Amino acid sequence: MKKNLAALALIMGLCGLSSQAIAGGIGYINYPKVQDNFPFAQAAIKEVDAKGLELQQYMVDKEKQYKA
Repeated sequence: MKKNLAALALIMGLCGLSSQAIAGGIGYINYPKVQDNFPFAQAAIKEVDAKGLELQQYMVDKEKQYKA
């Protein structure tokens, strides 16, 4: 019984270490740095903001039509 518990604990420990290793290999993105340093990202942000404003205006117009 003690051997089974020890084996289970060892397996769980190895699984925990391997998942941390996998997550450590993936990395992360520093979005503020990307936004500040890459013109493509800045252009994409401007496009998204413009589209958001366009959609807001569309919703306001449709709301006016609905009320009328």
